[in-house]
Amino acid sequence: MVSKINYVYEMDKSNEAQLIGAKVSTIDGAIVRTFEYYVGLKLDINDVINNTSIQEQLGVKNVARFERRYYASSASGIIYFPQTGKYGFLTASDIVIDYQDDLSVNEALDMMVAPYHEMEISSEEFKEQLENTFDIDDPMAELYDLPYTRTRISTK
Repeated sequence: MVSKINYVYEMDKSNEAQLIGAKVSTIDGAIVRTFEYYVGLKLDINDVINNTSIQEQLGVKNVARFERRYYASSASGIIYFPQTGKYGFLTASDIVIDYQDDLSVNEALDMMVAPYHEMEISSEEFKEQLENTFDIDDPMAELYDLPYTRTRISTK
């Protein structure tokens, strides 16, 4: 098994990049998995709808519009990033690490991604592994940024 770790940054209000999470991709034989870890405060849609102080903290001015965006994105939750003052919508597979004032985001992430560091390879090697895992004609290759040639078949 090999892995590739990509750290995720977002700009804060003073226009400085802040670490908010990590995306870990692994290849184990023909199985490719991606894990997304984020450090922040996990919220439920009801937390935002029913609590005006949370709405203010997130900067939500129109609750109905926020709710429509939440359901339109098929979100499974909301994450607030204290380090940037911004929020995002979670998917069902996202893993949230609770933000703690006494623990840096780097330290919190390192505890979760430490097992993958031993198996980490360079981006080029990871791409080679992906190319060797998928057949060039497999449309799944396109999901992992590999070249895929589409063939158009005429129905006339």
